Amino acid sequence: MATKNRSKSTVVARATQLVAGANKHLASVTTLPLAGGRSYTPAELTTQLQRASR
Repeated sequence: MATKNRSKSTVVARATQLVAGANKHLASVTTLPLAGGRSYTPAELTTQLQRASR
């Protein structure tokens, strides 16, 4: 079984990569439906990822 690295620096690096990818690939998307029935705008996702990386 693989060991998961959840150090602060790893979380920050992954969140930064996700924000960059969302900005690049979701630029023309108005909302993104996710599990649980909630939809997010790309800006809301970016905000949530930035909060997670603090």
